[in-house]
Amino acid sequence: MSHRISFSKILRSLFLCLAVLILMVFLYVCLLIAQPQPEEKATSPSPSAPQTLTSPDQLQNLIAAFPAPVLCFAADAGAVLVGGESHDTDAASGICRVLTLGYRTKDGLQCTLSSVSPVPDTDLFPREDLHPAQSTCTISGVTGIVMQNSLHRRLYAQTDAALYVADFPECVPEQLTQIAGQLQLVIFDAMSQ
Repeated sequence: MSHRISFSKILRSLFLCLAVLILMVFLYVCLLIAQPQPEEKATSPSPSAPQTLTSPDQLQNLIAAFPAPVLCFAADAGAVLVGGESHDTDAASGICRVLTLGYRTKDGLQCTLSSVSPVPDTDLFPREDLHPAQSTCTISGVTGIVMQNSLHRRLYAQTDAALYVADFPECVPEQLTQIAGQLQLVIFDAMSQ
């Protein structure tokens, strides 16, 4: 018996091995492409220069440049915008944008509304001698906690996109619920200007 292997059988075996190798490479590439990619976390805003609000007309520009809805008084609340600023600050998780608006309510109370995005992992607002109150308040459907002392009230509320702090240095508890009902979260699209 002759063990002759013909040239065509050798060639056919080589083509078969080559086809199997190409198929394995193709499957490997398909598996790499189909592999789930890790989700990206909410990114910090690009650093920007601090901006100071010198006229109420600039408020829309500050809101449009903020990466999340902004805490402010409703237009019909009768509160007067007395100042504001936007700046970036470092937190352990990256850069946070802080937009702070100063208002005087129709009752003459001074208050500061701050929006911070993304939510910082450190406390940017010292709590000093404030302690938790027995009540909560709601801002545009977001429930917040109240920190207080004898004359000072601070409301903290948080969404996935931002932290909101309403600071009322001379506010009594009865006023806080009424004032919180006049606050809203606002988005302004710069493209619609």
